Amino acid sequence: MAASPPSGSNTASLPTASSRHRNTSSLTSTGKPEKLQPLPQPTHFLCLPLTTPTSRTQLDQALRSFAARTARGAGPGKPPIPPQAIRPVDTLHLTLGVMCLDHDALVRAVDALQTLDLGALLEQSALSPEAMGQASSTSPIPDQDPDPNPDPSPGTSTNLPPDLLISIRSLHAMHSPTSTSILYAHPHDPSNRLYSFALLLQKHFTDLGLVRLDTRPLKLHATIVNTLYAPKRRGRPVRLDVSGWIDEMRHVKWARGVRVEKVAICRMGARNVRDGRGNVVGAAYEEVACVELPSSSTSASASASASSVSGGTSVGINPVST
Repeated sequence: MAASPPSGSNTASLPTASSRHRNTSSLTSTGKPEKLQPLPQPTHFLCLPLTTPTSRTQLDQALRSFAARTARGAGPGKPPIPPQAIRPVDTLHLTLGVMCLDHDALVRAVDALQTLDLGALLEQSALSPEAMGQASSTSPIPDQDPDPNPDPSPGTSTNLPPDLLISIRSLHAMHSPTSTSILYAHPHDPSNRLYSFALLLQKHFTDLGLVRLDTRPLKLHATIVNTLYAPKRRGRPVRLDVSGWIDEMRHVKWARGVRVEKVAICRMGARNVRDGRGNVVGAAYEEVACVELPSSSTSASASASASSVSGGTSVGINPVST
């Protein structure tokens, strides 16, 4: 569904590290330091969508099973999880960075995505320390316990298939497990290319001033629960002790054999999805532009599809549980 990019914005590109803190050394007429200017609200984000024609059934069944399983409390650390907090299947993605774009910057971002050689980046990621089997301080945190049912190895770093196949597994808390408002699943790539590929994409758009600079390590995660979307408690998102759910679901696989199909720029804020009668049946982020990754069934060069920027463009989790 086409939609016009944000209007009335005067943020042509993201602030750099120096410009974001330009007021720290300036003084007011009273001799007191000026307050830092608040950062503008992000308008878009760069991501790897996870819900595809091949993964949708797995993820949808897993989320439905999780919702049924957690609808009622099951003891300490296993409170009922509000159904409104469980994210719709079409919102699942891996965020690479947030963006604050006006019309002109959005045009630049779409052009940067369309002209990017994703095949070359994917090949470069295969030569990273992670893919070569070496430890890296920037690698994502591994699962706490060995997986009793690991994904098969795709081969050596010099003989990897073009498809980037991952599994979505386990359950983690964004904060303390005893008091959190966000739960997420962890992507696992047996070829060890995903994290390096994500870092290369993030760096490319950050260097262009299109993705907001973030000094924190990139944490690839698929948000499963966010109580921001559930009824508030005293005006704030509910925080839950989910330590029991996390312990019980550490080896759950939400989906396996998921091919990372594309890189996308999405507009902030999931939009309701309605059926033919106008009933809300889900939610999804609007893709302003996307570029497909090379696959074994397509040519090595990535094909691009973008909306017109000028006019807008078994526990539960049974299907894949161990």
